Amino acid sequence: MCTVSLIRTTDRLRVACNRDEQRTRLPAIVPQVIERDHQSVVMPLDPIGGGTWIAATSRGRVFVILNVNPSNTTILPGRTSRGRVIPALVDAVDMQDVALRAGRLSLRSYSPFHLVVVDRSSGLSLRWDQQTFSVNVLQSDAMVFSSSGLGDGRVERPRAELFDEMVIHAPDRVGAQDAFHAHEWSDRPELSVLMERADARTVSRTVVDVDAAQLRMSYHMIGESQDQVVNLPVEQDAFRCG
Repeated sequence: MCTVSLIRTTDRLRVACNRDEQRTRLPAIVPQVIERDHQSVVMPLDPIGGGTWIAATSRGRVFVILNVNPSNTTILPGRTSRGRVIPALVDAVDMQDVALRAGRLSLRSYSPFHLVVVDRSSGLSLRWDQQTFSVNVLQSDAMVFSSSGLGDGRVERPRAELFDEMVIHAPDRVGAQDAFHAHEWSDRPELSVLMERADARTVSRTVVDVDAAQLRMSYHMIGESQDQVVNLPVEQDAFRCG
């Protein structure tokens, strides 16, 4: 369960992700840096499955995964945690390689997921619904994606309308994006971007900011006063492969 937004300018990419989880779930491990295929990868870790929902690489690429929760379809629990998807793909050479590797995963072992992969010049949306795997190119410079255990259809429209109202037309999109991810409806807390209901709530917010020289991941646990921040230099030839 998540709300993910991205904004892009000619020289900058910014991705923000609210992670919503069951209140009984253990807190995540703060972002760690690992080395994979001659690049650095920073990502928080789930203490149970060992995977992640967001990662960024020194090649300037950001990966975020959301659950897919259809309102009228029975979901068969996957044998493999969806948190394992991103670690399996972070060392891809380029976007085409991401798509090829994702399609070669043992997809039937996963519950449905929506994977968003972006850099400063391109982006992909990859979806698995336990029947079909699809890949679409992302072309907009400002987008939002949502999921909810109540059914994705319940949150997608209100959050998208709020994003359009708060961010799309804002003169300061960065400040507006931050305000969007902190937004609560007093009469609809279960649908809010900063979500809360009896069994689940927004537990953390991760922001990844990428420019030509540096990648910065800021990880904020809701209720804590201090962010965990990791900076990585971006490889200067990171975008030559597409």
